[in-house]
Amino acid sequence: MKVVGNSKFQKKANSLLILNLLRKKDYSRLEISNILGLQPSTITYSINRLLKADLVRETKITSSLNGRPPILLSLNENFGRVIGIELLYEHSNITITDFSGNIILNSQIKYSGSIYEQSNLTFKSKFKKAIDYSLEKCDGFKVLACSVAIPGIVGENGKRIIDCWTHDLNDVDFTSYLERFSFPIIIENDANCCASKYLDIYQNKSYIYVNMNEYDKKVIPKDVSPIGIGYGVVINGVLHKGCNFRAGEFYSAFCNGKEGKSQLNIPDKDLENIKTNESVQKSLIKELLMNLRYSISILDPDIVLLGGDLSKYKDKIESLIKEEFIKDNIVNKFKVVASSNYDSSDGAAILILNKITSVFKFGERENIRSVITNLLDKERL
Repeated sequence: MKVVGNSKFQKKANSLLILNLLRKKDYSRLEISNILGLQPSTITYSINRLLKADLVRETKITSSLNGRPPILLSLNENFGRVIGIELLYEHSNITITDFSGNIILNSQIKYSGSIYEQSNLTFKSKFKKAIDYSLEKCDGFKVLACSVAIPGIVGENGKRIIDCWTHDLNDVDFTSYLERFSFPIIIENDANCCASKYLDIYQNKSYIYVNMNEYDKKVIPKDVSPIGIGYGVVINGVLHKGCNFRAGEFYSAFCNGKEGKSQLNIPDKDLENIKTNESVQKSLIKELLMNLRYSISILDPDIVLLGGDLSKYKDKIESLIKEEFIKDNIVNKFKVVASSNYDSSDGAAILILNKITSVFKFGERENIRSVITNLLDKERL
């Protein structure tokens, strides 16, 4: 992407382009100029702004075959911290990264109480507890932004929860609540966050991340299934949310008009025993794989990642894939994520880091990137 000129918008865009590039590796000024297609003078101006703001740093290479060693530029990893939270009904998974996206901490906090007592206020109290815990673990570093993953449907701006069965929330706008915090916070669907974790690994590729959560039936609403499944859909390297933000919402083709909020044809009373009943495990995996066959036929992804609590059934899944798809050309598309306990919170952190360093379109509100652009404005850089 090429951005040139001296307008305020273009200056900010150039700075964000450089930051986003340096997240991948260290580069010299000349390399940055060649990669971005910007004039050396433009690069020099933008780099000086970023150096003065302490967003990037210079690193000298001690050896060189031709004269003076080049000076590489790198992100200041300790410029701040980014928080990713997976907020579930009885616990939260926490991820903290540095400015480069390196994971500093993976941790978990547990809550007490029953989901039957859930309310908007209770959700906020758990939300704040997770934020307060994360702030403590940032050890005094400035928090740049936070993303909170939930099992449910979230509106475009990341402030409104359209539907979240496990937290018993329906069409709740959290804009005013989130604005109370001193750093940007957005809410996002958990499967979308899981998929976001792998954007850098599968650059420009198309893939589906299948996220499954097992819930204790004793502490969720009576009409909610003990199994929750969602897809994170990435098409050509871009997370796809759909026109109503419902892309990836799973409902089995074998439900046959089944009422309630169950996503599978398997009775909820059987799903309650999935942890100990191998027959139920096999039935669930088989039904899920059959549904994925349709999804793969439509989307033709490069890979399908099976994560969340599906990781616990890795051997059974791989065995069934060979049995069910041995005659198909899609056997090699499946990959069970070996350890995915923190995929949602890791992905939430990466998702928000991508947002604060990405280049905005002309006329787009900067809001989530303000932590970077406001700093440059404040210093009149």
